[in-house]
Amino acid sequence: MDQPVSARRLPLHAALLAMAALPAVAIAQAVHDPMRPPMAGSAARSPSTPAGPQLTAILQGESGRVAVFNGEFVRGGERVGDCLILAVLADGVRYRRGDRVLEVHLAPAGPSYIKPAAPWPGPPRGAEP
Repeated sequence: MDQPVSARRLPLHAALLAMAALPAVAIAQAVHDPMRPPMAGSAARSPSTPAGPQLTAILQGESGRVAVFNGEFVRGGERVGDCLILAVLADGVRYRRGDRVLEVHLAPAGPSYIKPAAPWPGPPRGAEP
């Protein structure tokens, strides 16, 4: 026992310090950063990601309708992955996947209404008209 007491306790202190840092690392890994891009090659889907094709928009122009289907601009007759776009409808897309013909539609907009404003209380007291 030629070593001083503080030198003998150094491995113990290092082990305690490492054990104290482990929960912080576990918590940091569990926190989701919405600004972080998905990891490349990640096959896991988030629970909020739908399994089927996504239709984001239908655009009507002079040359006809264009859809944003799975993030790509498409017209009838074009392919996106394993989907053949048969037609771009006013509110959706008709496509063929394998031997099935399917449609996906935009979600309907919620109810729109005009709400009357609160009655005008008038000018503040003491203000000149």
